[in-house]
Amino acid sequence: MRRGTMTTAKPKLRTWSDLAKFKRIPSEYETVTHNLLFNVNGRYELDPNDPVVVWYDKYRDKSAIQAESMDQWNNFRDPHSIVYRKYTELQDERETFIDILFEQNEELRANEKLDQQWLQFLLKAFTPLRFLAHGLQMMASYGAMIAPSSYIINCYHFQAADEMRRIQRISYRTKELQLAYPELGFGEEERHIWESDPMWQPLRKVIELMLTEFDWGKSFIALNLVLKPLLDELVSVKYAELFRLNGDELMAEMLENLYLDTVRSKEWSQDLSKLILEINPNNQAVLTETIAKWHPLVMEGITALAPAFEELPDIKMPFAEVLKDITNKYDTFLEDSELTLSKIS
Repeated sequence: MRRGTMTTAKPKLRTWSDLAKFKRIPSEYETVTHNLLFNVNGRYELDPNDPVVVWYDKYRDKSAIQAESMDQWNNFRDPHSIVYRKYTELQDERETFIDILFEQNEELRANEKLDQQWLQFLLKAFTPLRFLAHGLQMMASYGAMIAPSSYIINCYHFQAADEMRRIQRISYRTKELQLAYPELGFGEEERHIWESDPMWQPLRKVIELMLTEFDWGKSFIALNLVLKPLLDELVSVKYAELFRLNGDELMAEMLENLYLDTVRSKEWSQDLSKLILEINPNNQAVLTETIAKWHPLVMEGITALAPAFEELPDIKMPFAEVLKDITNKYDTFLEDSELTLSKIS
């Protein structure tokens, strides 16, 4: 202030200037997630012909899924507003629950009570799932690298972490079975089963093909709107029912716990699907065509797992009913995403 004059101090910005446009105090989620990409709308300080620059230009900026402005992707919000702190607190509770399950299983010496038929089911139809889950984890990690907004990228990061949680738990169970029954090949035979057993080959084909879909939009559609919701319904929900029917309560409860991650993934995927349609009506055709491309292949892979329900276990489940339930839930999922298979077919 100068002598004899009165001036008004310039108010200090309470948030980063880019957050001021919200005209409210940003949430913790927005503060640590908003507009973190340094290479959107501003270019890399690299030769425009550099392979990294070309890759992002081709598969992100010029994706088949388009917005009028790249800034529009920052309109997306995770419906759960997950940040790292919240994620670790949430998963700590869930992991503690599974730890208790394994402790109880050990105290009851339940592994000693498994019959040979069920052990063969576990070897052929359950423990190879870690290879499948690793494929989903790699696709989610790619999404976390290539997506056009930090809001979307963070959802992918947490989804990849969910898949690692699933892989770790299946691997832990595999090691338990290996220690209890070293003669059966647990921990050693699964790769051969994954690569050669006819039951797994259609899904392995789908995983390997999807890993070569580099366009961020098409990759999102293939993974989060087709493969993951269908597959998780099979290996988490229907497998849990099958495990419980056959007296394996440990694995039934573990799979149900892992399915909570699936629910969160489905919800953010539905919200992103709605935004894709909202920002550019022409994206409808891309959504429709991409789902139509992958849906038959994924269903072929799921159908190939029929022996896991009708041949391998002692107490069986009619696979026609399993497929019907999966299909009905998937139809509901698409409708909630403002899509329908009738439009697609």
